[in-house]
Amino acid sequence: MSFLSSIVGHPAQRLAIVDGEKAYSYGDIVQQARCLAALLKAEGVVPGEAVACIAFERGSVIITMLGIWLAGAIAVSYNPLLMRTVLKEHLGKLGGERLVSGSPEFEDYCTRAELKGLGCISLGDNYSPLPLKTMPLDQCAMIQCLGQEAEALKAVSYSFRALAARANILGRVWAVQPGDRVFSMMPFSHAFGLFGVLAVMAAGATCQLIARGDGYRSGFDHNMPQLVITDYPEALSMMGYWQTVTRHQATGHCLKLAMVDSSWKVLPEIITKGSEADRLCLMAGYGLAETGALFSPGSSDLCSRGVEAQLLPGVSIRLVDEQGKVTQSGPGILEVRSPQLFSEYSDNASLTRSVFNHGWFTTGKYAELLQNGACVLLEES
Repeated sequence: MSFLSSIVGHPAQRLAIVDGEKAYSYGDIVQQARCLAALLKAEGVVPGEAVACIAFERGSVIITMLGIWLAGAIAVSYNPLLMRTVLKEHLGKLGGERLVSGSPEFEDYCTRAELKGLGCISLGDNYSPLPLKTMPLDQCAMIQCLGQEAEALKAVSYSFRALAARANILGRVWAVQPGDRVFSMMPFSHAFGLFGVLAVMAAGATCQLIARGDGYRSGFDHNMPQLVITDYPEALSMMGYWQTVTRHQATGHCLKLAMVDSSWKVLPEIITKGSEADRLCLMAGYGLAETGALFSPGSSDLCSRGVEAQLLPGVSIRLVDEQGKVTQSGPGILEVRSPQLFSEYSDNASLTRSVFNHGWFTTGKYAELLQNGACVLLEES
């Protein structure tokens, strides 16, 4: 579990997360997480048990998840705005009955959901921190609920191996270094919002969390970030703002904009406008919650039929026809094999079986392969 070992191994005094007016050092986060793990153990949580995690404050989510993992349990991430009516039923199917809330405001929520609420932020004094330990890489670490379909939740499970692979690959591609300041605009309800922050923390950098609607002046003018993690609706507006700001600033770091999304149809517009922005290194890419980040565009030169993209490290792809047989060039349905892959759809064995083809995940997306090894992502038919 290299990414978790990296997070807990950084200098305690180094600033890890800035979330609004709250700031957490790596020491703060690790200490609170270890105390939460001790509390969970005292409450009877056993290794492999599903424990719900719910909070508006993203800094609290990080602490809560680390604490659940250090207790050997499975962190189940819910969106509090969408999932209230079916949370209890879903968690019950996973065999869980405990919910860790990240702030006092969730006491009423826990009562209405008829779930046991455990406080995270006010922990510590009455519990000795639980010793750190290494988890088996193939053990389930996290279940993330992607959305609500009718009366059911669509949720995906990740092993510790997949979490480590995602954090390591994103950190390498983004070239995050200790001491960098990274701004994240992605909400944790987005699959890449959480993994982006974990990648930054694994590298020992500082992640400043910016909520939607805060505007881009939140620290940008005085704390020029090395990297901004965003999704595509925010990206175009942010590039326009950045061009305005840089006209009035003679110095500052080169900004890298990392945009990872499953809607590759917007990438041409992003790439075109990104190439016009002053001192902006665009790092747009494509991925799914099930696969992690897969591609980054090879250049700003767009193919006539789609977006030419390069594979990220550790990712293997192939194309199959409608019958599931491998085709050499395509067009065909994109299948993926990678250490980042999810394990299964939670509580949906039939859907899990339908998307795996002898160890390859079938994305349902169409693509072509070029002789130079690049992949052309096509419009969905």
